[in-house]
This record gives sequence, structure tokens and C-alpha cells, in this order.
Amino acid sequence: PVQQVVTPKNPEVFPASKREKRFHSFDEGGHFTSACAAIIYRDELLFGSSDVRHAFTCEPFHNLVQHNWVTDDDVSFTSHRDPAEIGRDFLASEDRWCRPVMTRTGPDGALWVVDMYRYMIEHPEWLPPEGKAELLPHYRLGEERGRIYRVFPSDKAPRKPLALGKLNLPQLVGALDSSNGWQRDKAQMMLLWKKDPASIPLLIKLARETRNPLARLHALCTLDGLDALKPDLLEHALVDAHPGVRINALRLAEPRFTPKLAAAAIKLVDDRDPKVRLQLACTLGEWSDPIAGLALGRLAVANHENHFIIAAVMSSAMHHSLALVDAAVAAGPAVALLSEPLLNLSLNLHNRETVARLLASSILSPEERQACTNWSSRLRTIPSPRNSKPRPTYLPARPCSPKMPASQSPNGFRPQGCSYVMNRLAGPP
Repeated sequence: PVQQVVTPKNPEVFPASKREKRFHSFDEGGHFTSACAAIIYRDELLFGSSDVRHAFTCEPFHNLVQHNWVTDDDVSFTSHRDPAEIGRDFLASEDRWCRPVMTRTGPDGALWVVDMYRYMIEHPEWLPPEGKAELLPHYRLGEERGRIYRVFPSDKAPRKPLALGKLNLPQLVGALDSSNGWQRDKAQMMLLWKKDPASIPLLIKLARETRNPLARLHALCTLDGLDALKPDLLEHALVDAHPGVRINALRLAEPRFTPKLAAAAIKLVDDRDPKVRLQLACTLGEWSDPIAGLALGRLAVANHENHFIIAAVMSSAMHHSLALVDAAVAAGPAVALLSEPLLNLSLNLHNRETVARLLASSILSPEERQACTNWSSRLRTIPSPRNSKPRPTYLPARPCSPKMPASQSPNGFRPQGCSYVMNRLAGPP
């Protein structure tokens, strides 16, 4: 499944400069044609603290930087332009030489904008012959120029960046507790360079006690990089108040399986945040313990209408196909959405038992249920040929019985011809 966060696919832009002459793509004027350097602003200086994320995208051809609000939308995100910027983009220059090509969150909290400053931004290779001839004198105009803007509110001065290289160890750990993403990244990088064991208790304390969820996250990830992250701290992080910390705690738990840690993770099957449940579906596939399979089945049934979570469940199904089939069969209404991908997986794994259970569950009339039970018995007795390897198999859209077209199946499941299934399970011809 795919979700387009920025819509439409080629959004409109709102420049301050006059439109330039175009030599191709004539219907793209006033839309992105050179989008680059998209970032999420990582500080609070410009917009304060909120749940809204602020995205910036450079568009050098139209001499502007566009700003979008990014908000949570189930397992993904959605975006829209700032209502205060209708009719004119966040940074829009009347100077046609202005070519914003990069934005970054600066260490001072300002938005830094790199202006390449060129007469033309189009590479000559992409111009038609007449365009190359017309613009030939201007190919390199501005190559000795360029500038960097710092954008910040008129009533708030940018902060003075910390000299991280001059900080002692406790101060460097403390630098993680900041709203500024650049500072957190660089402090974490320096702690990993130092590899000082004395930083470990300081990082554990920060992960447990700071009120800043971004600092808690950086502390966990720094401990991971130092190979000093223990399951008990992850258990604490799995009940963190912030979903971003819980998501990353699940990710970090994957190579650190313990029964106690798994039990803490499985409690997130009913987490209120869908992004946490999405990550849990991915994490459970890293563990082969049966408890992970049972949780994955519960997660699949509870989220059977969420295509993203089901895709994550199926990516984790290799170790847990039987548990998933059992959960789907027991759920009833969920079978319609889960049985077909599970049957495809079962066929490719040559798993006779899960195929038989799915086929039996897909027909509700007593006569046909009995027939499927008989077929299931036959499937279990078919020997696997020696030295045969399974090959990919996908379900053809044809019914199992002429009396029951797929469109009339009570749960919408479209099983393939039973003789075909048995032949596949017996091995390649």
C-alpha cells in the first residue's frame, strides 16, 4: 500500500518572480519542476512547540521554498500548506537569479537556506537545440556567487550554538536534552566517537528521567551505539508516554529478545497509536518464539482493515504462519481479508496444514465444509518429493466448486481449484 503525503502529485507553487521562458514541459509552469532538499524543521524557534511538523522543500526554478504542515494520519501522515501563506510561498524571491537548493535546521535554531544564485538552473543537457543556442552565453553566469540565509522570527533572536568540542562528558550528555535536532545529532555522534564507559550511567539516567521525549530517544540510541542498551531499560521505554519512544523501543528490542521483554512488547498489541502497532507488526517477525506468533495473530485480526498493518504482518509471517491462520480462522469476518495472502504464503512455504485449514474455513455450507475436510485429509497424506524446491505460487481467481462462484462466497475468499492446490503441495511437476 502507498499513501501520497503531499497531494496532488505535482503540487502548485506560488512564486513572487515572473515566469521564466520554458523550452519543454510547457504545462508544468507554476508547479514543482525542480523540487529538492526536502526536510523536516527540527527546532522550536520558528513555530514553537506543537504536534505539527514543518516541512520545507526547495524549488529553485521558481525561486522559492515551500512550507507544509505535516500531521499524523493513522500509520502515515498528511500535509497541507500553512493557511497564512495562501497565494505566496514561505520564501519567494522576485529575483530570478535566486535559486534555493538546500534548507537545514541550523545549530542556532534558525532555518538555513542555501541560495545557489545562478542566471539559469537548467542543465544544458536537458535543453532542446534552440534552447542551448539561446542560453549558451549564460551557462555559467553566477558561478562565483551564492549565499546562505538564516530565517528566524523578527521577535526572537537565534540562540548561540554550543561549542560541543569544549564540553566535558556530563555536559555533552546534557546537550542531548535540547529542542535542536542539529545539536542532538552532533552530541550523540561525539559520544559515540568517545566510547567513554563513564557516559553509560549518565545516558541511562537521561533516558529514565528527562521530560524531553527526543532526549529520551537519543539516550536510548546512543546506548545502543555503545552496545550498552539493556532489556530492562527497553521495558521501561515500551511504556513511555510518547509513541515515538515506544516505536523506537520496539525497533531496538528486536536483537535483544528475552521472555520478559517480549511480554512487555506484546502489551502494545492494543496500543492506541497505529504507528506503534505498525512497528510491533514488524518487530514480531524478528522473533521466532510462539508468543510472538500469537501476538501477531491478535494484531492481524484487530487491524484486518488496515492495509499498512496487514502488509507489515505478512512481512513477519514466515515464522508464524500457523498462528496467523488459526487467528484468522477463529476471527470469522477477518478471514475475508486475511485468508488469501495467508494461503499464498502457505503455498510458497509448502505448509500443508495451513492450506488445509484455510480451505476448510472458506466454505460455510455443511456439504462443502465436509468436502473440504476430506480434501484436507488427502492433502496431509501427499508425500513431498525428494529434492524438490518450492516455487512461487499465486492464487488464480477461480472457485473451488462450480456450485459456488467466488462472488457468492460468504466471506469473499476466492480459493483456487482443489486439484491444483493438491498438485502444488505435492511438488513441482
